[in-house]
Amino acid sequence: MKPKVLYVEDEKLNRDLVNMFLRDIVELDLAATGETGLEMAIQNRYDGFLLDINLGPGINGVEVAKKLREIDHYREIPVVALTALALNGDKESFLAQGCSHYMSKPFSKNGIRSFVQEIFRIGPSSI
Repeated sequence: MKPKVLYVEDEKLNRDLVNMFLRDIVELDLAATGETGLEMAIQNRYDGFLLDINLGPGINGVEVAKKLREIDHYREIPVVALTALALNGDKESFLAQGCSHYMSKPFSKNGIRSFVQEIFRIGPSSI
């Protein structure tokens, strides 16, 4: 059974690319805002989250991560900061604020697939 993952990303192109790259290894739901992502997280049960950090107006990915960690069944699951923010100290900041993993953009198809397979302990598939 594929892990059920929610990807919260405001850029449609990025949502479409990640969906195309991962749809055969995870069951992927998509949200365009932090608020929508939180609503979906409450209404569904996910095995993990991929969060863009800069989500435009409204709450950002770090705020989403913090709120997810307040929900009992999301305290220990993977919450990945998937972001173009790669300044010195950003990764450490995201990890200290509720994210369990970090991956910087841009990424390759093989890169994100391998990363997600490792995090969710998915066996190798043809890439």
